[in-house]
Amino acid sequence: MTVEVLVMDKLWPTRGKAAISYLGPLVFIPLFYFRQDKFIHFHTRQGLALWVVLIIAITSLLLPGSGKFLFVVLSGIYSAAVVAGLISALIGSTWQIPVLGTLAKRYF
Repeated sequence: MTVEVLVMDKLWPTRGKAAISYLGPLVFIPLFYFRQDKFIHFHTRQGLALWVVLIIAITSLLLPGSGKFLFVVLSGIYSAAVVAGLISALIGSTWQIPVLGTLAKRYF
């Protein structure tokens, strides 16, 4: 198991660009424009995984029966992870969301 350490400049513009990654469809702005910065790309991968969770939550409303329950559960997970990700990006940390962070690192 390897541990990746990201060294970043502690400037607010870098943190703001990373925080944009957690604002739903705005994840594509840092994904395409700031790909060379490892700190921003770390948060962009997690934001993209969260955006996929949001899309799954919205489409779960089409399921009869348990669709509303699944929507509430996934929306709660999405909301909590977005708040944690925004705080992590704004304080300059690379905190990984427990399950989604691992999936984001592997697939995005």
